[in-house]
Amino acid sequence: MGMASKRRDSEYMYYLIAFGATLSPLFLFVPLQCLFLYNAGEIRSYESIINEQLKKDSVYISALNEGTHYNYKLALAKIVRPELLALGSSRTLQWREEAFNSTFVNAGGAAMGGWREAEDFLTELVAVHKPTLLILGIDFQWFGQFDNYSAHKPKNETLLNSFKLVEPLRWLLKGKLPLSTYLGVLTGRIDENPITHWKGIGVQPLVGSNGFRKDGYFFNGKAIKGSDTRLLDDTQDIRFEKSLDRLQRENRLFAFGGELDHEKLRRFQRFLTVIRTSGIKLVTYLPPLASPVFAKMMRFSSKKEHLEKVSALLRSIEGIEFYDFSRGSTLGTSDCEFLDGTHPGDVVYYRMLESILSRNPASSLRPYVSLSLVREQIQRFEERTIADDNFEEGDFLELGCAKELPRGYSSVGLKIKP
Repeated sequence: MGMASKRRDSEYMYYLIAFGATLSPLFLFVPLQCLFLYNAGEIRSYESIINEQLKKDSVYISALNEGTHYNYKLALAKIVRPELLALGSSRTLQWREEAFNSTFVNAGGAAMGGWREAEDFLTELVAVHKPTLLILGIDFQWFGQFDNYSAHKPKNETLLNSFKLVEPLRWLLKGKLPLSTYLGVLTGRIDENPITHWKGIGVQPLVGSNGFRKDGYFFNGKAIKGSDTRLLDDTQDIRFEKSLDRLQRENRLFAFGGELDHEKLRRFQRFLTVIRTSGIKLVTYLPPLASPVFAKMMRFSSKKEHLEKVSALLRSIEGIEFYDFSRGSTLGTSDCEFLDGTHPGDVVYYRMLESILSRNPASSLRPYVSLSLVREQIQRFEERTIADDNFEEGDFLELGCAKELPRGYSSVGLKIKP
């Protein structure tokens, strides 16, 4: 009986050890992944991230958080309390503080869902801080039937979840995340990317120099020669082929046509009520498209009609400034100055400022911008997407663009003043 008992105990211990050995990788995996995610900045509060950005000029974007950047941009605006605010979809992201002589935050990407999200953002912000001037980028589909509002305001997206634990391993297996970078972040040896050498918060800035600067401006690392774009493969728009395909299929930005949607018009009026009640000056514009994309869009009669109706509506409203830049060629832009078929680069934004101040010397933007220095930036960086000569651009759109560095210039510390 004693021998049998000892045998059972031995078998039990064997199975316990085997079971423990089977689970031990899991017990090791979870804390290691948590350490990696924390060191990478993927499970930190927005307040902590923003305070570090303001202190160290770090670059932040998450490759793992769901939705857009509504909560991050709202936290940024509440902390900075800017006099000037830019708001809109991702097509508003290239406004940058160097263009203005006052405090500025770019809340681009916070209103991917259109008017409801724009209204929510502004309502939440003015309860804490009221900017003097709002620069609002309006997308065509904001007056169409497209609506993806509910997907863009997730709660607690910075918290740890199973997706965040597993996704970095998928990147490793697919070759999108270099093992050396993973181990470097895990052990705390890597906290900047090898291209810009900026401090990075989030996996994307650490791998490919992609991310938001401390003013909310989006630095697009795919434009930089030698940048690692493996995590960004699906954003590459070679010769605008992806944008043209989306237009043909009428999805995303191009989900509109014909008459303006009555519900969107009602939401637009609600947004204007927030603006007027708050006493905020408003400058609105339709962002430009690359010339092949705009030309193809104009061949859709329903889209041409919709665009004309949107432009006419915005021009008819008293008390706001409106500029239609949808046809980018009217600004003197080159397709080489676009990040993709629907997103203009830095130089195009300077061109928009020049156009506004030249056409309307009484613009609400006039006290905040030096026209001569805007023109200097355009001349300095024409044919490029990023207005910074510390980095060499590549022909990432494969358009045959000559991305030459200007001689004798450095934009380090450049601040446009009146």
